[in-house]
Amino acid sequence: MEKSAPEIDSPSSIPVSTEHVVSSPPFDSSNVSKPHPESKKKSRKKSDVWQHFVKNNDDPKALRVVCKLCDKSYAGGDRAYGTSTLRNHLLNQCPHENSLRMEDKKHKTLVFQKKLCGAKSGSVEGTNLKAVGFSQSDCRLACVKMIILDELSFRFVEQEGFKLFCSVACPRFDIPSRTTVSRDIKNLYRDEKKKLKNYFLKHSQRVSLTTDTWTSIQNVCYMVLTAHFIDHEWKMQKRILNFCQIPNHKGETIGKAIEMCLKEWGIEKVFAITVDNASSNNVAISHIKKRLQIWKTAICNGEFVHMRCSTHILNLVVGDGLKELNASIVAVRNAVRYIRASPARLGSFQNCVKSTCKEDKAIICLDVSTRWNSTFLMLDRAIKYLDAFKLLEEEDEHYVKYFSDKDQNGRSLIGPPVSKDWDNCAIFCKFLKIFYEATLKFSASLFVTANSYFHEICTVRGRILKLCASDQSILKDMASKMKTKFDKYWGCVEKQNVLLYVAVILDPRYKMKFVILCLKKLYSLKEVDTITASVNCCLLKLFSYYADEFKLRNPEVGVTQSGSSIPEKCSTLNNFMVEDDDDDSFNMFESEFEKECEKDGAFDTSNELDRYLEERNDGERKNKDFDILEWWKISSSKYPILAMMARDVLAIQVSTVASESAFSTGGRVLDSFRSSLNPSMVQALICCQNWLRTSTLALDMGSLLEDIDAYEYADSEFTWKITRKEIQ
Repeated sequence: MEKSAPEIDSPSSIPVSTEHVVSSPPFDSSNVSKPHPESKKKSRKKSDVWQHFVKNNDDPKALRVVCKLCDKSYAGGDRAYGTSTLRNHLLNQCPHENSLRMEDKKHKTLVFQKKLCGAKSGSVEGTNLKAVGFSQSDCRLACVKMIILDELSFRFVEQEGFKLFCSVACPRFDIPSRTTVSRDIKNLYRDEKKKLKNYFLKHSQRVSLTTDTWTSIQNVCYMVLTAHFIDHEWKMQKRILNFCQIPNHKGETIGKAIEMCLKEWGIEKVFAITVDNASSNNVAISHIKKRLQIWKTAICNGEFVHMRCSTHILNLVVGDGLKELNASIVAVRNAVRYIRASPARLGSFQNCVKSTCKEDKAIICLDVSTRWNSTFLMLDRAIKYLDAFKLLEEEDEHYVKYFSDKDQNGRSLIGPPVSKDWDNCAIFCKFLKIFYEATLKFSASLFVTANSYFHEICTVRGRILKLCASDQSILKDMASKMKTKFDKYWGCVEKQNVLLYVAVILDPRYKMKFVILCLKKLYSLKEVDTITASVNCCLLKLFSYYADEFKLRNPEVGVTQSGSSIPEKCSTLNNFMVEDDDDDSFNMFESEFEKECEKDGAFDTSNELDRYLEERNDGERKNKDFDILEWWKISSSKYPILAMMARDVLAIQVSTVASESAFSTGGRVLDSFRSSLNPSMVQALICCQNWLRTSTLALDMGSLLEDIDAYEYADSEFTWKITRKEIQ
């Protein structure tokens, strides 16, 4: 049988010759695979352009090919013509979408891509040279992400400016319609949700939740549910799980909605839920606690699930103290209102600022009388321009006349502010600054806040106690009202969640001795004994629970669970009183704590909890850049059980601002121009924006708190109108 001649350029087609086979055992020619008599030479790989072109069969003699998509014909069908013309047609001329235009693998462009030095900072470290090809699918995905991240309308892709930009920057990009963008957003939402859901299922992650409700411009009730957790790399994570529609704001409705969301995500391990102080939330938490008990995932039978929002409590405390504002604050407010009334007055005031050589570019702002934080910002900025206000009173005759004019009731406005008014406002401002800074610290969601709760509460309570003994009747009355409201929520241990004390104990810089030291400065000895007993009981319960869980995960490792006790080596101290207004009261606690730590000696025990409590960490206390999560990441091998406990406790949020910030996004997404968006699309936009964030951007708490208050005010007004209609 005649064999086919081998091709030079096709080595694989050369037949095997038995003359060149060398083998130590006897050669068996039957094992040699001989070529098939009808085998042909291997053909060249067919070009991918032929997926979209076909030969013209109307005239076999004419070498023409026709595009399957647009019916345009070209000379071709023979090796002499090639495929360059056909490829160019598909990439640049064919009006229809095709696989070559979707991704061009041959044509690459060298570009410099920026490298970020970290997710937190988002700063540029350098550039990286990379070959990038065009991909229609990647461009569409990037366009959809731009719409979501920048909160753009779907019509943006159909506007003339965007089309002009694409025609210059990327002419090959086939711009999708707004309908296609809407469909792509839902597909992206499903894909990202699947990834996040798989993460929770894979890691069996225990989460802490924050939730709140909101009424949109469409008069639709929404509930947001946010999960907070510390991942396996010991990084704080925040993910919005749902931004869903609910029929009303009743507690049972909220509880069932949370339960449905948890089932949808496959999350059964919930450590704590932070809510505001609305009575309906008590019903919702009770419902979730029962479900966790049924699922048998509740820690300590759900005793510590309910966490009250600390920022809301602070607002209530300050609100009670400032119900009857001092005349000095009213005088400053009227002065600011005069300046902000017209551009001419503001310009005149700015000239006075320049005359006083003030370089601060901050503009004075008028407060909202029902919001104490805006009052603080108004006073804080106005005091900086005290000399400018005095100069304005001398040079602007209309300024003094403004206060002498009568209102509709025949009364003159209070003002202009005199030296005594400015002194009183300075005292008010210094006092409110403590609450304002505490609110900002409680409102953070990108780093651990559970361990800072105790510090801020000690500072606030200490300052309130000092002002209660003040000689100034105005401050004394204000502080007395604040103390009454403070004691209502934080006065006794039964009204507090002791997990926040445990969070301080799990901070290696302070631990249990520091908690006892601070309590003795702020409470009576009887109250200190009650609080410390509750904290100790909670700590032992948690340690026992996580020790059992550690045994299940690591059965080969032995665990010692001897009883632990609270150290009793803290000296009895007098009642707390701040002597210096400018000194931070919490610094006094730390200095006293340093002295106590110097007295302690070495302590040796085999119990992991006792070893941790007695270990001295002087270096951590002196480190200003101390990262508690990084410390636990390093120490997790030394304290494996406590590390498991710290991962869940430190993820607790002390405020609901993390969830309320979603309403700020929701207010921009559902503006008056996009009020027709359905709830499912709203959820996809808000959740995807949270999931796609590649850098942990710091929140602008000033504007965020303003947005939250505005939405809460609109919500209360809407509820009041509905209630009034029902009564009528």
